[in-house]
Amino acid sequence: MRRFINWMRNPSHVSAEKQTLPAVEWIALEKAILAHDFATVSPALRAWCRLPESSLTALQELANRAEYNSVEANKIEILFEYYSRKMDVAFDRAQLHMKAHGFDPDLHVISVVSLYQNNQFKDAQTYLSRLSDVELSNMNRADYWQIVSVIRWAANDMDTLEQAADRALELAPYDSAILETALGMYIELGAQEKVNVVRARLATRPDAAGYAHSLSLLALGEYELGWLQMEGRYEIEDVHRYINQGLRSKPRWQGESLVGARLMLSAEQGLGDTIQMARYLPMLRSLKAQGVFLETQPETLTLLQHNFPDIPMVERRWEQAPKLDFDVWTGMMSLPHLLKAWGNATPGRSGYLSTPPENTQYWKERVEQLSPTRKPRIGLAWSGQPNHRADRRRSVPFELMMRKIRGLQVIFFALQTSVPQILPVNVMNVTEEMITLADTAALIEQMDLVITVDTSVVHIAGALGKPTWLLLPKRYEWRWGMEGEENDWYDSVKVIRQSEHANWSTVLQDVFEHRLPEQFNI
Repeated sequence: MRRFINWMRNPSHVSAEKQTLPAVEWIALEKAILAHDFATVSPALRAWCRLPESSLTALQELANRAEYNSVEANKIEILFEYYSRKMDVAFDRAQLHMKAHGFDPDLHVISVVSLYQNNQFKDAQTYLSRLSDVELSNMNRADYWQIVSVIRWAANDMDTLEQAADRALELAPYDSAILETALGMYIELGAQEKVNVVRARLATRPDAAGYAHSLSLLALGEYELGWLQMEGRYEIEDVHRYINQGLRSKPRWQGESLVGARLMLSAEQGLGDTIQMARYLPMLRSLKAQGVFLETQPETLTLLQHNFPDIPMVERRWEQAPKLDFDVWTGMMSLPHLLKAWGNATPGRSGYLSTPPENTQYWKERVEQLSPTRKPRIGLAWSGQPNHRADRRRSVPFELMMRKIRGLQVIFFALQTSVPQILPVNVMNVTEEMITLADTAALIEQMDLVITVDTSVVHIAGALGKPTWLLLPKRYEWRWGMEGEENDWYDSVKVIRQSEHANWSTVLQDVFEHRLPEQFNI
């Protein structure tokens, strides 16, 4: 009787039509673990952890069946935590594991990536420097040198960046992901021969259509293919950082007719990206959709609702779909591709936003109060979001900026958050009064000129048609091109670039000792 009950509980007797076959990801993982082959365990485990049915219990049972010892089993669990996005847990357990059992290249790599993914760039740099010569000699793997190059890139360490990118390509000369990452680096470095070599190799790779590759193509001015390949961002491993996964239950709009359909647009990435892509909202009216909605960051709502009152808007909440009826959705960064509008056909280049009257009135009175004399009023932003992976490249050190503006016969208004308390007397700090981007926009509207690094400020100023000087690294960011003072997005924005990597001094000297005095005759 007991055997009969066990047989009934076992699904093996059920007809093949009703059986649930194991996922191919599980089959690959099972094969790798039973073979005790960690070289294939990691990629197989990564793929399996993307499935909703993945679980630590199932993995532990498999490792037990494969007769893993306690050290191997612990390593498997750490890798599971990492691929399940529990970066902090994986990092801490990896450190304890290596302290007890010695250096492990797999765990070293995931430790470095965990720090990077958590935006702990300085800690990642420090962690890399702790590697001994013996341990470094064991890191003959392309994935390690790829993450090293990415960390050096974020740290604005351009010399060691190139060395790391070279090493990654030496170890994996035709790996598409490594080629795509290296291409962006070599473009920014101005290493044209290496750019040519990488592009030739990518041309032989049918799977070379990734997000990183799209940014390089856009930087090179190859817009049609670049915007098409940017659609690959929906499938990248850390897509959850940029796009609301709560929308996945509905189909994504990919250019088909919207007649009679309801479209949900989703703000993605940063505030500046949302403002930049808002230019495309009027174009959607011609598609005759039954309705167009927008979920966006709370800071943007007041400004965007004022400018696009016919589009219902709600606050974006990660991992949750808006409580509105919609049929299809897309991220806002897909609009250039879906609407086929880029380069000279980019809408709104002369400006497309205005500020709500109540915000305008408040800031007009406030600026008059703070600067009653008619000295030039200059909006200023010298740094961006510290957690942005490119912030060390794009931001100007505070003290360096302040040294250049002290004593100038103009009134500066800080347009950013995180402003130090001690400021030169000619710099006004009103950031506590700037609640939403509507406030930022209304303050910018009162300025004679805006001087900013690459943050949301430049997009707001450009969208208002305000004269703006954008201070950029030597070769940086796909949307601003690689050279020249013009750009495809805002006619009122002039791009002023470094003459050499990481050298802000010459840029600031040009701006504050030459251009600004000439502009305002001071």
